[in-house]
Amino acid sequence: MRQAIETCRAKSANPDIVLTLHGLTIRLHCKNTTFLGHCLNHIVNDPSFVMKAQKTIDIHVTSPEDGPLGPPPLWGEETYQTPKIEAMLETTPVRASYYDALGLWHVYDHETATGLQWMQSPVAYPPWESAGPLRIFMHWALSTPESRLVHAGTLGQDGKAVLMVGRGGSGKSSTV
Repeated sequence: MRQAIETCRAKSANPDIVLTLHGLTIRLHCKNTTFLGHCLNHIVNDPSFVMKAQKTIDIHVTSPEDGPLGPPPLWGEETYQTPKIEAMLETTPVRASYYDALGLWHVYDHETATGLQWMQSPVAYPPWESAGPLRIFMHWALSTPESRLVHAGTLGQDGKAVLMVGRGGSGKSSTV
């Protein structure tokens, strides 16, 4: 996977768009105009935070049709077990996630601050990606002793709101 990241880095020095959030600048390398649109529409891009950005990451979103890599490797017959893989990678600078239904990899290297979303085709991204693009990379980049990305659900009515924080699968969305 690190070789795939290095291949993308070598082939794409300049980002297609730059998104800035408080404390994080995302240099996005992506030829997929639909996916770029999701990013532009759903990630708060506030250029006033450019000087305040504490971290810059490069994210490469690619598929065989629109990037320098062939198809991503499939996981295999055994079910991908996220907690098991996370535990295996805990002492390394690399984070990885595999989405079985689409044969899609998310890989992030903390040492180079570079991520790779490697898809089977330009439209083979998870359903949540259109509303919350790049969230896994933001989570990995911001998961440091100094910062965290909070996994939460919100509900508001009549000027009042509730923020529910919890692990994935704990029932926040069902409650909201």
